[in-house]
Amino acid sequence: MIKYIFFDFDGVITLNENAYSLVPENIHKYYPEIPLEQINKCYRPHVKTLQIGQKTHFDLWDEYCKCLNKSLPQSALMKAFRDTPLNEDIISLIKKVSKKYQIGIISNNTEERLQTLLDQFNIANLFNTISLSSQVGSTKNDKKIFEKALLESKIRANEAIFIDNNKENLEIPQRMGFYTYFFDLKKNDTHEMEKYFHSLGLKF
Repeated sequence: MIKYIFFDFDGVITLNENAYSLVPENIHKYYPEIPLEQINKCYRPHVKTLQIGQKTHFDLWDEYCKCLNKSLPQSALMKAFRDTPLNEDIISLIKKVSKKYQIGIISNNTEERLQTLLDQFNIANLFNTISLSSQVGSTKNDKKIFEKALLESKIRANEAIFIDNNKENLEIPQRMGFYTYFFDLKKNDTHEMEKYFHSLGLKF
């Protein structure tokens, strides 16, 4: 019996596919005089460090600005976090499903960015648990983050669905016994997702 539905964050709950490409793109949008290639060159080496929580964006900000050869205020970083489009269709479905089922997030994300967006969109109360790669020190290419989600949720893998917009991220939870669903962001078809839920016997 399904008790829990876990959603990836970027590419499912938001309309951008990857947080670690969006942040540099947003910074370039605010500071177009800095080439995007240079912004990515300075940001990309830190992605793994950010994902597994060895450092935060704030820890790395001075080093990042030094690489850019431009002193940017941390407010630019916060603005880059906030400038993220919410997937309203998914939020509507989550609100509907959460009346009967527990809802969680499993994401390769940083705590500082995710919390900023949850607060901005006022959606933190929709989620019973949140498991982030930066908190567990491991991304979705390892089972550790999924084990943490199960432990905190007090359920077995076969009592959960995990939804992600990256098929590779579904391989490990599928082997662990999760039900998995690939969400094609280009189609953004929440009706198909709802049909999938019903096919598993979910009623809401």
